[in-house]
Amino acid sequence: LGCPSIRFDFRGCGESSGREEDFCIDSALEDLNAVIQWAQHDAGHRSIILLGESYGGTIAVLGHQPKIVTGMILLWPALKLAETSFKELFTRESRIESMIKDQPYVLFDGHKLGSHFLNDIYTTDLTGALENITVPTLIQHGTADDDVPLEQARFASTHLRGMIDLGGLAGGNHGSRSTTMRQYLFMNIRHFMERVFKTLDLQPKN
Repeated sequence: LGCPSIRFDFRGCGESSGREEDFCIDSALEDLNAVIQWAQHDAGHRSIILLGESYGGTIAVLGHQPKIVTGMILLWPALKLAETSFKELFTRESRIESMIKDQPYVLFDGHKLGSHFLNDIYTTDLTGALENITVPTLIQHGTADDDVPLEQARFASTHLRGMIDLGGLAGGNHGSRSTTMRQYLFMNIRHFMERVFKTLDLQPKN
């Protein structure tokens, strides 16, 4: 569509620097805000559509800035963190194992989760943040997602106050990475963005 995209890894994630066990909501929001400020002031973009995938959906919702963000795309968003696959962390067995090891982090699915992030998972409530979002929002979620239940997408659509497109990818798992799923996903994103451009009278620059 001729739109520039900015993609990055949070500190402690992917190819970014920083220790994985130091990652938490506060550090992720600092990173997102820095990227938004760069896009607005240094790169000169006057409007931004935020796209958050899985836990990135949490950060996109919390990092929404009404004067800058003109649309949201949430892909299989993890919005009730303690009710995702993270729930395994809070079983009695997991707690006992953590105490026995006495480490500054918990190993989960090959990742080091620090105490700040564990607290975020257990305590974060996004209801109020969702209700403050009035911009057009697209939600896409696989119907067979075992990591983040489809109910979380419905939770988002219940509380968001902007234009909402909620699409269920039939049979899609977490990430919906099959070629067919991706084709549907890209088509839905394209249609959504074209609607946003038309609503806001914006035209992407080629």
